[in-house]
Amino acid sequence: MAKQSVCTFSRKTSLFIISKPYLSIGQKTEKFEMVSPSCCNFIALKEEYNLRSQRRNLLYALIALLPTICMFYILIELFLYTGLGRIVALPLTFILNAALMISVIHLIRKLRTLWCVFILVPTILLSMWNTILFYPQEFSPSIPKQIQYSVTAISHYDDLTPADWEEYTYRPSQTGESEKYVVALYKYKRQVPLDGTTYFYNDTDYYGEHPISSLSEIPSELKPHHQFMWWLLQTFEK
Repeated sequence: MAKQSVCTFSRKTSLFIISKPYLSIGQKTEKFEMVSPSCCNFIALKEEYNLRSQRRNLLYALIALLPTICMFYILIELFLYTGLGRIVALPLTFILNAALMISVIHLIRKLRTLWCVFILVPTILLSMWNTILFYPQEFSPSIPKQIQYSVTAISHYDDLTPADWEEYTYRPSQTGESEKYVVALYKYKRQVPLDGTTYFYNDTDYYGEHPISSLSEIPSELKPHHQFMWWLLQTFEK
C-alpha cells in the first residue's frame, strides 16, 4: 500500500520537508521536497480562506432567499385555491430561486460591494417574480392576472356603477369581474340592503344561509385577496 505524503520540519534548515512516495524501476522510493514555513502557512491560510468564503456565500444565498419565503407566505395567505399544484410548485420554485442565487453570488464574489448590490437587487426581484409567476391557481386566473385586475378595478373606482355588484354572477373570473364587484360593493356599501335579501358575490348556493346583514361583516366574508383590496380602499379613504 502506498504511503501518503508526510510533512515534517527540519531544525537544521528551518524548512518543511514533504515526503512524497513514488515508484521507480523495480522498487519504491520517496521523493523529498523542501518547502519554507511561509509557503506552508500560505497554503493553510488559502484553504481556510476558501472554506470561509464558501460559508459566507452560502449565508448570503440564504439571506437572499428570504424574500422568496416571504412571498410564499403572502401568496398562501391571499390566494388559497391552489389545488394539489402547490405541493409541487413551491418546492420547485424554491429550488429554482436557490440555484439562481447561489450561481449569481458565486459569479460576483470577487466584485466590489457596489457592483454586487447592483446585480443582487435585480436578481432578488427576479426571484420574487418567479415565485408569483409559478404559484398555481386551480380555477382562477394566474396571480399576475389577478393583481392586474385588482389594480385596474381600484384605478377605475369612479367609473363603477351599482350594476357592477348588483348584476354580478359568481364564477371564477377571467375578466376581472369579481374585482370590480368588490370595489363596487365598497363604493356603494351604504346602498346594500341589510334585510337578508343580498348575498356575498350574489351566490345563494354557497352563502345561502348567510346573507349580508351588516356592513361590518362584509370584509371578513370576502376572499382573502379581496379582503386586502377592501383594506386598501379603506386605508386610502376611497
